[in-house]
Amino acid sequence: MKRFVTIGSVFLGNTISALGIGGFLIPAGMMMGGATGIGLAVNHYTGLPVSAALAVLNVVLFVVGAAVLGKAFALMTIISTFYSPFILEMVQQLIPEPLTQDIMLATIIGGLLVGFGMGMERLLLIAELSGAQIPQPRPVDVYIAALGEAARSAGFALADTLRQGGIKTEFDHVGRSFKAQFKFADKLGARYVAILGEDELRQGCVKLKDMAAGTETLLPMEGLEAAVRDGRVNQ
Repeated sequence: MKRFVTIGSVFLGNTISALGIGGFLIPAGMMMGGATGIGLAVNHYTGLPVSAALAVLNVVLFVVGAAVLGKAFALMTIISTFYSPFILEMVQQLIPEPLTQDIMLATIIGGLLVGFGMGMERLLLIAELSGAQIPQPRPVDVYIAALGEAARSAGFALADTLRQGGIKTEFDHVGRSFKAQFKFADKLGARYVAILGEDELRQGCVKLKDMAAGTETLLPMEGLEAAVRDGRVNQ
């Protein structure tokens, strides 16, 4: 999975950079550093397309980089070697006219796109080569599904209490139907769904459904936090 994220970042980063170069910097007559800057200089003096010059330079850099940094680097670099000139040519074909006539605006937007695209790609590549782990989002502990205005008010307060207790809690803020709330909870990967309706409010309880086991347990509202934290839901 991590490798696919890195490969995806290479494609996305090169696409964003190509948009900045082909959509803003080249039409504005701006120069750049690195391989792209050399490609722009070659284009200026020889008329050779920037994408063609960039392809030749990328092949040379790929051979050198693979020899120095090894196979892990080579796989990611070979994608950039062939994709970056291709996507740059596509951008120039799709955007034949400058996106803005303002040189300053073209410089700012182009620089931001190129910097973001190249930075994202290289950051994830370095993270993979160094063995750094990308933090995974913490799963949702409890999703509160409320039916009715009174239940929504009580559910909002209950969500605040659970969050203060360190339990990751989600609550419907857009007025989904009861069925849609369950679908959304499942999409979030919630461990439990706390069901609040008129009957539960009258009893001062909450019906807690274990999404993995499919079981339901009636708990007092004040005991929900401790039960979820200690794993005593189905006991």
